[in-house]
Amino acid sequence: MASPFDPETVRAAAARLGGPTPNDEDVRAALEGDLTLLAERYEDCLTEPSRRIDVTPADDDFNAFRNRFELREESGPLDLTVGIKDNLGVDGVPMACGSRALEDAVSTRDATAVSRLLAAGATLVGKTHMDELAYGATSETNAFGPVRNPFDTSRIAGGSSSGSAAAVGAELCDVALGSDTGGSVRLPAGFCGVVGFKPTWDAISREGMIDMAASFDHVGVFGQDVSTTARTFAAVADAGASELSPDTGPEPADAEELTLGVVTEGFGDHVTDGVSEAVRSTIDDLEAAGVETRDVSIPGFTQGADIWFAITNVEMASVVAHSGLSLGRREEHDPAWRAALAAALEAGEGFGETFRRKVAIGATILSEHPEWYAAAQNERAALTREFDAALAEVDALCLPTMAETAPPIGRGAYTTEVPVAVNTRPANLAGTPGISLPAGTHEGLPVGFQLIAPRGEDDELLSVAATVAEHC
Repeated sequence: MASPFDPETVRAAAARLGGPTPNDEDVRAALEGDLTLLAERYEDCLTEPSRRIDVTPADDDFNAFRNRFELREESGPLDLTVGIKDNLGVDGVPMACGSRALEDAVSTRDATAVSRLLAAGATLVGKTHMDELAYGATSETNAFGPVRNPFDTSRIAGGSSSGSAAAVGAELCDVALGSDTGGSVRLPAGFCGVVGFKPTWDAISREGMIDMAASFDHVGVFGQDVSTTARTFAAVADAGASELSPDTGPEPADAEELTLGVVTEGFGDHVTDGVSEAVRSTIDDLEAAGVETRDVSIPGFTQGADIWFAITNVEMASVVAHSGLSLGRREEHDPAWRAALAAALEAGEGFGETFRRKVAIGATILSEHPEWYAAAQNERAALTREFDAALAEVDALCLPTMAETAPPIGRGAYTTEVPVAVNTRPANLAGTPGISLPAGTHEGLPVGFQLIAPRGEDDELLSVAATVAEHC
């Protein structure tokens, strides 16, 4: 089988990593799996969409939506309009995942989270734009153009759940679903001045969501306030993950009984003065309201971005090798869409350079440096232990969501020494819930205030967030 990616891309990736250059057979071994056979297997179980829905081209000033439709099936307590990130299936609606190679692919099943929204009475109003296959922090890898920030359309909205954040920030919908692999809900929420909640890993089913890196991916929620965000989470959460109700928001915690740990490494040299000052000002206001704060250290925090990079590259290469069927799947979902992906991968056309490069690097690590992957997993476990220790004595950790305010479109995410998502990736490594709250502005652009809680304490985090939001 010919590799779906140009060997020159793989060789260039290996050179950037400083390792030996793999030959074509190495890459084929790393990306094991015959995509032609996969395509034929999926073709044998193709289905047609069961729902006929009027889907129209999107037209908004922010390029937030890829398409528009209106879908409401049940009466229920979640009387909200919802945007859906374009890597979550809606039966009868195209799902390109930000890729030109998949622009004609159509879902034949609803994602589990989508089904739960409809059952709770929500109205779906469209699919939102995203970075290609959910890899990117700026939306600039989206094949259909960058998403523009509602506060300044010359600036990015963040990524990869760019359109969902912009749609909520521009009040084009009440709430939106996104996915968070390394900050892809919290980071754009911070840039767009909205609430962005990433629950504990696997608190919301990923069935019907196309993964980037399965052990990191979370379904998350954007909202204009904590209450609507929490109500939406309650509607889509797995059984036992939340005791909240879609009817009402969480009860705020008592400020005088709260203790927040201020993560020292979250305010490092990578954070701009304007962002740091805005977040510190919120901390001062919380202390004045009776919240106890204490400095805490997570020594491996700033290495989290590098650990994340090594593991996610390998996991994405695995997803490609198996035509989108990734780790942790309870069942095979939407064979018709996977047939489209298998065919696109087998043809090797239409995918963007950033996605191709990431898969090539993952293949290189698998074939030439598997010890890097093992070492990164060990470091991930160590960082998780550091998080657990830091959270043992406080109700939640706090730190800036992003290191800067939204940069201009065209600058790119990786032109600075420290990755844009350095403050968000560690929570994905540890699987902990995290939330970004609007914390004022700096020079007219939003600043995000991030809270992180222990795994499984999603409801408690939302309660803390409701209190903090009163002082942001």
